[in-house]
Amino acid sequence: MPFAIAMKGAGIKWGVASLYMEEGQRECIDYGIYNPWDEDVSIALKIGGEVVQFADKTELEPKLVRAGTSSQDAIFQPLCFSAKRVSGCSVGEIRNFKGEVIAVPIISQEASGSGSTTATSASAPLEIAVKCTGAVSLSSTTIIFIGVLIIIIILVIILIIKLRKS
Repeated sequence: MPFAIAMKGAGIKWGVASLYMEEGQRECIDYGIYNPWDEDVSIALKIGGEVVQFADKTELEPKLVRAGTSSQDAIFQPLCFSAKRVSGCSVGEIRNFKGEVIAVPIISQEASGSGSTTATSASAPLEIAVKCTGAVSLSSTTIIFIGVLIIIIILVIILIIKLRKS
């Protein structure tokens, strides 16, 4: 009985392996996914390691990538990172966080025949250096709350002054 082997997998293309950010800053990096193998495959980008804590999303929706796609024809997707406040970090100190971005082929469970189905993943290193600024970042809800509170205090003061005059 003859058998055939079909290959599935993912490739990843990147131009940046490290980011320098200050607390409160947001940066995005484009990563390309490609498929040099024999079969079409859906590929998802995932983030692993210490850099996960800064990722806006830890996994992107899978994209269908046609078989035989080269790195020159990669499909680019942005991954965004927001440098949150780093605990125990002094003003001006720089902390480094290591991780990786992984291109993962999504294998359907509908593999026909016997045996196991495998695919090749690929990863790119990523290091994020965060400079601690000591700045306190306020959410828009907090700012609105403070603004409303100030308006209430002003109105109460005006009301008290009017009541004393009458």
